[in-house]
Amino acid sequence: MELCGVGGNPGDCGITVSHKLFAPSLGLAYRVDDNTVVRAGYALSPTQVEMGNSGTQAFPATVEGVYNGANSYLPASTTLATGFPTIPTPVPDSHGNVAIPFGAGNVNTLPKNFRRGYIQSYNLNVQRSFAGFVAQAGYVGTHVVNQNGTVNWNYATLGGGTKSLPLYQYGITGAITAFEPANWDIYNSLQATLARRLTNGLSMQIAYTYSKDMQGGATAALPSGGAGIEIPSLYYRNTSVTPVDRTNNFIVSSMYQLPFGRNKQFVNNGIGAAVLGGWTLNGVFYHLSGLPFYVSASNSSCNCPNAISTQLANRVKTTVAKGRVPHEAADGSSWFDPTAFAPVTTASFGTGSFNSLRGPGATDFDASVFRDFQVWERLSMQFRAESLNVTNTPHFNNPGANASSASYVNGNITALNGYSQITTLNPLGRLLDARYFRFGVRFTF
Repeated sequence: MELCGVGGNPGDCGITVSHKLFAPSLGLAYRVDDNTVVRAGYALSPTQVEMGNSGTQAFPATVEGVYNGANSYLPASTTLATGFPTIPTPVPDSHGNVAIPFGAGNVNTLPKNFRRGYIQSYNLNVQRSFAGFVAQAGYVGTHVVNQNGTVNWNYATLGGGTKSLPLYQYGITGAITAFEPANWDIYNSLQATLARRLTNGLSMQIAYTYSKDMQGGATAALPSGGAGIEIPSLYYRNTSVTPVDRTNNFIVSSMYQLPFGRNKQFVNNGIGAAVLGGWTLNGVFYHLSGLPFYVSASNSSCNCPNAISTQLANRVKTTVAKGRVPHEAADGSSWFDPTAFAPVTTASFGTGSFNSLRGPGATDFDASVFRDFQVWERLSMQFRAESLNVTNTPHFNNPGANASSASYVNGNITALNGYSQITTLNPLGRLLDARYFRFGVRFTF
């Protein structure tokens, strides 16, 4: 490992990077008539990446020590009473280089000519106002070029084992990673909204997005946490939709102030106004498409250390039949045909594809009721009753997707053991998934 600024090495180790962070932004708006506007925009932004961040957690800035017992049932030979074994401090030679010790697994470096990635954003929308509504529809997209991430240089060949690692001859069997611009991401979407301004106590907004988010590259740090094959000649197999891609996203939100009470259209005085006035109803309904997932398998037969993050299962059927609807699949049946995939038993990568299947979507309805009270001239109180997931609809996670989890006899599945089964819920970012209520009081003065 060459240390910058040590032993005659230049302070930057000869690593060059462009200082021209060209980031243009262009926006255009054209009013067709009094009610119609066309808008378009483009922006190019260099990715905000810290080149040296990964190096601060790697050798020789960080030196790891791993101590094991004679077997999995015994502790390491050292104890806290005797103290930790001495961890050798890396000492550079006269040329400013440090020998990487055998077994080191936290080595990270940078290419000499470092290229910073960039993001292109573009959109084209048409907006029109009519009859108290504002409608907008258009295209929105982004393109991430040369996204920076860690790329492993020390990968084995299929079936080659540790001896096929390029750095095995130096006793290094762990990953040797470089921070390179080796990934990409493309997002395209059609977005539409219809909004009603607050009129006669009613406001509403409907939004719909139809989109697709694709990723690819050198697997070690794919966008959105993807995982894949780490051999450069097979990077093309990592191309897939991202794990967070949702094809359809439909949302309706509304607020309605009941037309009763003081200064309202109906029952605006007397006891009726006092009882019926000040009420506001709110609601949010949304439906989301299911998230992508892929069927994995044990990578033991691959015998290819550092060459794949997660092994794909073999796909043995052209069409993967979908199983039962989510609430029925929760009883232990399969969400997808488990016999469409099989574990990998040879020194090969599975024939399946990353993120080729989708889990169950999610539908939800939240509602609330507010009541305003005028306590004094400058003091008002609002009572709130809210219910999340009013319909008590369960939202399911993706099914278990490791084909090697199942039990097999003569190639036939005898027990699923979670494979293809839905066993957990997805609260959608909430503390709970089940319907629950909450109440509150707000004072304004």
